Amino acid sequence: MLSKKTADITRSTVQKAVCVLSNLPLYGHIQVKMGLITEAYFREGDFTQFMLLHDAYNNLNMCLNPDLLNSTQAIIGTIALASLV
Repeated sequence: MLSKKTADITRSTVQKAVCVLSNLPLYGHIQVKMGLITEAYFREGDFTQFMLLHDAYNNLNMCLNPDLLNSTQAIIGTIALASLV
């Protein structure tokens, strides 16, 4: 349930999804990091507050780097491609 609902927020306009575009194929890492963040964001119910998503964006940019592709960390936390669709 939304705790803060403006006139432009209706049932037909609210989509409960957060999309991450990444140029690194580290989907498992992204899924793990974003899972708790998106759950907390939607549970809060105030879609006018973007700070949690802004902080998540900054955190992902600091943590995910091309060096991870050459490490064993790249295969940890992989997910099925079908679950991305």
